[in-house]
Amino acid sequence: MAHKEKEIDEKNAMNNSANQSADAMDQVRDLLFGQAQKSNDERIEQLFSKIDQVSDNFNERLDQLDQKIELLTLQLDSEHKENIQQIGEGLSALGKDICKALNVKNIND
Repeated sequence: MAHKEKEIDEKNAMNNSANQSADAMDQVRDLLFGQAQKSNDERIEQLFSKIDQVSDNFNERLDQLDQKIELLTLQLDSEHKENIQQIGEGLSALGKDICKALNVKNIND
């Protein structure tokens, strides 16, 4: 029994030693790379913040373009209707002029 307890104690000691070595390595890693990691984390946070700003700016500009397109579409529709009306009036006047020139009585008169 004492032999098994001794083996267990040795295994526990080895595990503790391995854990201490791992902890020591983690501490060394933190000392060596901790500041670089913090710097990288800050840069990543700044990049995400910049991405959010660019995204917000893009969405705002896209909304402005949508509004401008709507306005231009309404103006174009209005101009189109006005042009059609002017063409109709012009054709009507031309028809009257032709009838006068031919001495034909116009139905609309």
